[in-house]
Amino acid sequence: MGQVSAVTHPTAKGQRRVDVATGKTATKPRRQRSAAALAHELQMNQAELEAQNQTLRHTQFELAAARDRCVDLYDFAPVAYLTLNETGFVVEANLTAAGLFGRLRPELIGQPFVRFIAPAAAETWQQHLSHALQQTGPQRVELALRRRGGDIPLVQLDSLRSDGTDGQPLLRVTAVDLTQRHLAETTRQVAQTAVLTREAERRRVARELHEDLGQRLSALKMEIAHRGKVLSLPQAAQRTVTLLGTVDQAIATVRRIAADLGPPMLDDLGFNAAIDALVRDTARRSGVHITQRTDEDEPSLGPDASAALYRIVQETLAALVLRSGAREVGLHLHQGRDEYRLTLTHDGVEEAALGNTNATWRGLVHLFGGRIDSGRIDDRASRLDVRLPLLAWPSQSP
Repeated sequence: MGQVSAVTHPTAKGQRRVDVATGKTATKPRRQRSAAALAHELQMNQAELEAQNQTLRHTQFELAAARDRCVDLYDFAPVAYLTLNETGFVVEANLTAAGLFGRLRPELIGQPFVRFIAPAAAETWQQHLSHALQQTGPQRVELALRRRGGDIPLVQLDSLRSDGTDGQPLLRVTAVDLTQRHLAETTRQVAQTAVLTREAERRRVARELHEDLGQRLSALKMEIAHRGKVLSLPQAAQRTVTLLGTVDQAIATVRRIAADLGPPMLDDLGFNAAIDALVRDTARRSGVHITQRTDEDEPSLGPDASAALYRIVQETLAALVLRSGAREVGLHLHQGRDEYRLTLTHDGVEEAALGNTNATWRGLVHLFGGRIDSGRIDDRASRLDVRLPLLAWPSQSP
């Protein structure tokens, strides 16, 4: 028999040879990949890496551009932004904040915010700071600042507590300058007071015309009538009739002027009665058919406010009824919980087409914080809504 020196066993990765004599195992290696295939695979990996690097560089560029935009939006925002730590020192501030305080930004960073508050409002700020750091929602306060240059602007501060990267509480603060807003409000109140004062003066003159001059003319009429009866001459009788007619015209003129200045009925019988008389007089003089609805109760307004509201109704009727060519008009006056509403429906020209003829009554409406809404109801009718907040009307004479 021949001697067997080795036995071959197949394996998953190749063939294993077992030397019977020595017991050693030798595995036959797989076929090695060609150098061209390896070079191609390396080139593919390199191209993929270059593409990923290009995408990464593009993403970094977009992030940098977005960061620059955010910085610009933060620095040049119309609202002042500040970040304070829990002790009230300024950590961050945008350029708008620096301009609001009249300082350079480095002069704000690291400084206690109370340093920039007017001394009279320092205690209010400390209370606001303590309260805002304990709450989770936004907190608001109005304070006077101490700005370089001597002026003391009034600002509105909205503060919101947040946590920093180190876990310490921070306070995000926005500051809005209220100086111009308060100046505009003061100007509006002055103009409103001037209008109410003028209305009060007009009512005073109207009452004097009605009670003084009107009564004197009535007495003169009675005296002329009495003298005409005493004198029996035909010429005297004719002259008496002429004089009585002249006096009647004078009395009618005085009553009309008094009603235009400020109807005595407004003070004697109230707002609703004065509106009824105004509507009847407007319908009589214009020939327009006007239907009217008012509340049974008088509006809860003072005498000057009632006079101004009467003037708004009067000017609205003049502008939208007499000048719009309307023949059918509906007037509805209603007092809600916080506003007084005047609604006009008519078949004339739409309010927006009347142009400058609306300047007087529109100015009165806006002066007292009102809103105007107009539009077409259908092809034949238009609608006008005037809403006046009751809080904007003083309850007493200026």
